[in-house]
Amino acid sequence: MADLTTLAKVKEYLGIGDTLTDAVLTTLVTQVSAVVEAHCRRTFADTNYTEYHDGDRALKIPLRQYPIISVTSVHEDTARAFGASALISSDDYTFSGPDGVLRFDARQPRGNRNIKVVYRAGYATIPRDVELAANKWVARTFNLRKSDGASSESLGNYSASYEIGSVPSDVAALLAPYVMMES
Repeated sequence: MADLTTLAKVKEYLGIGDTLTDAVLTTLVTQVSAVVEAHCRRTFADTNYTEYHDGDRALKIPLRQYPIISVTSVHEDTARAFGASALISSDDYTFSGPDGVLRFDARQPRGNRNIKVVYRAGYATIPRDVELAANKWVARTFNLRKSDGASSESLGNYSASYEIGSVPSDVAALLAPYVMMES
């Protein structure tokens, strides 16, 4: 897993110019990045994947990760050996990067995990709204670290409540377009 933002960007967001909090902020960047990816059910950095799918005579297969950057190979083999003779020519399929769908020119034979797809998916550059969501969540966590789990505080006419233990609503709104449906 790659971090979704950097220490420098978080410090700029928070208006911090010194190095006194670098260690805690670096830890928070990594922790928040992991939680964001878990919330979205995806890895954002471009990564190689190998998936096995059941052939069901369909003309398309939705891959688990997207956007698809490239497809390295597609094999169809009911014996599941996936040797060179099982390689499907790249002329016989296309892919839609943004929605992660592999489309075949001909229906694939029925079988249990008889289609092997090797591909690369993700983002070469983390989308700006994902980076902003990470910055906001790191900043919120950093600023609330001294409250040690308090959900609200009051001082005179001032009061504030915090969202503890869940994705903050403004962060969730930024991440909503990236949350993958459960398969």
